[in-house]
Amino acid sequence: MAKKTRKLFKKKGSQNWICQFQWRDKSGKMSGYTKSLGTPDKEIAWQRYDEILAKLDDLKEGRDFTWSWLRGSRNSKIKIRTVAEAFEHYVGSGESRGLKADTIQGSKDAYRRMMESKCASPTLPIKSLSVIDLEKFKIYWSGKHAPNTINQSLNKIKAFLNYCVALALNAAWWGMRISSFTLGEVQTLVT
Repeated sequence: MAKKTRKLFKKKGSQNWICQFQWRDKSGKMSGYTKSLGTPDKEIAWQRYDEILAKLDDLKEGRDFTWSWLRGSRNSKIKIRTVAEAFEHYVGSGESRGLKADTIQGSKDAYRRMMESKCASPTLPIKSLSVIDLEKFKIYWSGKHAPNTINQSLNKIKAFLNYCVALALNAAWWGMRISSFTLGEVQTLVT
């Protein structure tokens, strides 16, 4: 017999109702979403449950929401992810996967350089990253850093963008191409 799934439940020692949704993605990996409904009243909890249930397909696609009861409003609002939030998530993921501290520091340096060259802003919505101009990054840092350092930074930025694509944070990134210096460009910079 299949395990019974509870739609609403309370954790031991808590007065508030909680809802939990679980699903499998296309690769078969189990994912889920758990949210405290912020009320001990079961009728209000069911209303909030229905609000979350209505947005379940968007939640499965990785979108975040600020729920109506958290905003003091009648409607929920989609939460816009920023570049800074995505990068914090990326660094946390790298740490949990056991990347070396030097590798993580290199990623942080590349991120700082990307912000310093004005290619992107930490408050920029993540969907806008598909239009960043990394040629502007190369031009800004040419003469200030060695070509090898610039290429290392571009590789770190590329890894961050690929990570975001893998998480399906921004489908527009699939077509994005990131280039490094060509051998001819390196020779003209060195001479």
